[in-house]
Amino acid sequence: KMTGHRNYLLVVVALFFLSFFQTEGVRTVGVLELDSFSFDKIVDGSKNVFVQFVEFNFRELPELAKLAKTFQNDKNTIIALVGANDNSGLRDKFHVKKYPSFLFFPQGTKEAIRYYGPSVHDDFASFINNQLHSQLSKLRQLASEYGKNLNENTFIELELSVKNLPEEHSKTGEAYLTHANRLKDQGKEFTQKEKNRLLNLVSNKATPEEKKREFQHRLEIVDNFEPFIL
Repeated sequence: KMTGHRNYLLVVVALFFLSFFQTEGVRTVGVLELDSFSFDKIVDGSKNVFVQFVEFNFRELPELAKLAKTFQNDKNTIIALVGANDNSGLRDKFHVKKYPSFLFFPQGTKEAIRYYGPSVHDDFASFINNQLHSQLSKLRQLASEYGKNLNENTFIELELSVKNLPEEHSKTGEAYLTHANRLKDQGKEFTQKEKNRLLNLVSNKATPEEKKREFQHRLEIVDNFEPFIL
């Protein structure tokens, strides 16, 4: 009897783990699943692509599904997902060290921008819309250029772009200009130092949630001065 009972328990446990880890048929509606073979075909600069990296792709992601629905009529924007455990090459290439992690690949460039905010639809959508805003997109390109060469003409152009931003984006523009000025004074190494400082503040449990959101937004701006190049 004991042997039969033990075998029964083993079958139950096996079925539980099989159902828990089985990935076949588990899909997040509207989200394009990418792997090491399809990634470069989709993320080629022809469209805007927002990618979420998860460790194991075995469950639905409702917030990402909502995001896909929000952008379903935008033919130039793709919401995608990568299971890092099955695609270690992509995980290593983009230095993914925690889950979930997010990268945005803007149309027309070979640069990747990290998203540091919370895993909720409204914050995802706000981030993407800001990246797609034409004037902010121009500012992002100038930040990337200035971060590479610290060219004075690029700085002047960046400064002018900040002045021409609409009121709702003025704080974002000021943050770009503040970082550019500190780069001018302290050199290219400042970007990584500032990134490390902000990451520590974001990960610190003592940091209030409101301040954490602010630091996450500043991280995204700082990243634009030293973007990941494909």
